[in-house]
Amino acid sequence: MERLGRRASWAWVIGLLAAVPVSAGTWPLLGGNVARTSATSETLSHPLAVAWRGELKGQPLSGLSSDGRLIFVGTNAATVVAVDIASGKTAWTYKAGDRIHSTPAVEGGVVYVASYDRHLYALDASRGSLLWKAVSGGNEMSSPAVAGGLVYVSSGFPNTKLLAFNPTGRLAWERDLGQMSYSSPAVAGDTLLVGSNNGRLIAVDRTSGKVLWTHTTRGSVMLSSPTVTPGGTALFAPGGEDPNVYAVSVATGKPEWVTPLIRLAQRAPSREVAADTVEECLDPDADQRQGGECTRAMLARQKAGKTARAPSKPSGPESVLTSQIAVAGETAFVMASAGTQKLFALSLANGTIRWSVEVGIPSTPAFSSSPLVAGPTVYVGTGNGELAAVNAADGTKLPSLALDGSANTPLAVVDGKLFVATEAGTLFALK
Repeated sequence: MERLGRRASWAWVIGLLAAVPVSAGTWPLLGGNVARTSATSETLSHPLAVAWRGELKGQPLSGLSSDGRLIFVGTNAATVVAVDIASGKTAWTYKAGDRIHSTPAVEGGVVYVASYDRHLYALDASRGSLLWKAVSGGNEMSSPAVAGGLVYVSSGFPNTKLLAFNPTGRLAWERDLGQMSYSSPAVAGDTLLVGSNNGRLIAVDRTSGKVLWTHTTRGSVMLSSPTVTPGGTALFAPGGEDPNVYAVSVATGKPEWVTPLIRLAQRAPSREVAADTVEECLDPDADQRQGGECTRAMLARQKAGKTARAPSKPSGPESVLTSQIAVAGETAFVMASAGTQKLFALSLANGTIRWSVEVGIPSTPAFSSSPLVAGPTVYVGTGNGELAAVNAADGTKLPSLALDGSANTPLAVVDGKLFVATEAGTLFALK
């Protein structure tokens, strides 16, 4: 019992260190650290101005990461691009087999990045040369996390695995999550946290992959990447048909609080109409994804001359797009997009919404950048081509900065500069 207690205490210390705001010199992975807190102790001079802008020769799909010398980003041109922080010049480009949504993770001079071609790549951070690549079995893999000498990644569709690779690319262990997942793992000491499409947040032992506990939500957690607070709480916002933010104890998996961000519309009961007046389903795209079940049923009713039940239109948004959650001090910050993009501030103690403010309009298709906290200011990219800035204490909007396109991917702060990439293929350094 004493040995277990010592191990738990040491793991708790590691967890606390992991959640400390990012230092000034690096931003090594999605969220800036393995706890994914997206906060830095740096304070930027506001309003920001463009220090330089670089061309990525492709639309950025991933978030940004940095080893302190270079900024790394993945694009729809199947490339990982490394850009010099000081000059904005491209240092190297690596061509993978398909597009890259995964935010690169850099550790010990190696860049780890997952591609839609179902491979995890390890690249030399200085030159961009291939060190190794490993097969994952899934295409839209998550952003990697690196901790304790292992690289962790969710394998993505059609695989259902959480994978751990050693530094040479050999598979250390795998854990079936029961459903596909694009959720980027977060680390809290010896615990790894990840979401899956079966609506569960899952905690596993980081060294063995053994499941420690699961927490079930109302929605799919496969796109939601958890954030770990310094106090040992896992935060996650499933999005879709689940508008809640959940807080769960990392140690036990027990819920601490649940807060709805918005109220989603409820459909009114369907109504009986003549079958031949129902010509198509309300949402053809959704019907197609479901194999045309609605359309086939409608046609069958029409052929039989029977009445059909016409679906009613909703009175408001039916789903919400949520972002990665940022944590600074005693507050969590999260974006929710449903018609407009809103930034919310929640109390870590009980989930109370301290303030919310509209910052932009979602892009089409709808994507959402994640908030980043730098000192007293929260920054977030918007779908209408701006970098929004908000006072973290009270939600007061500060002057925004116009960009050359939607800014839908996570930001980074390194060495006194804020970095943001736009769908126009431009990387901005702001200072």
